[in-house]
Amino acid sequence: MTPIDRIRNAVNQYGVRIGIPVGKLKVYDSPQVDGTPYINISENIFSYIIEERGCIFEKRETSDFNTLLYWLMSDVVFTMASNYELNHRVPHQDSRRVIFSTELKLMQALEESWNLKKKNEIEDNLEKSPYIDNI
Repeated sequence: MTPIDRIRNAVNQYGVRIGIPVGKLKVYDSPQVDGTPYINISENIFSYIIEERGCIFEKRETSDFNTLLYWLMSDVVFTMASNYELNHRVPHQDSRRVIFSTELKLMQALEESWNLKKKNEIEDNLEKSPYIDNI
């Protein structure tokens, strides 16, 4: 199995854990025209790249397979949590409350260590930008 196939397989397995049918999650190994992330693998380094029309907006690198999977699934979880919040919006409440709690529930279903990592990221975010309700 090639490294990109191993990544795709793992992403699909994790997707099933949070209710996403096999084959619905795509992992690209070349740039897409719409800024969709893709993975480049070179000399045991995984590069997670967001590029649109030749302009790189974000590039993260790791040699750790689990870290790469966290980045990929974190994007999936954020999209799911944002869609959930949009459909379950609470008036006059900071939308991040629902997004963050949903992200944690989904991450818990994937990996305990990812849930803890996401919790720390959320806490860091809230230190810089606390919730603002009643707006």
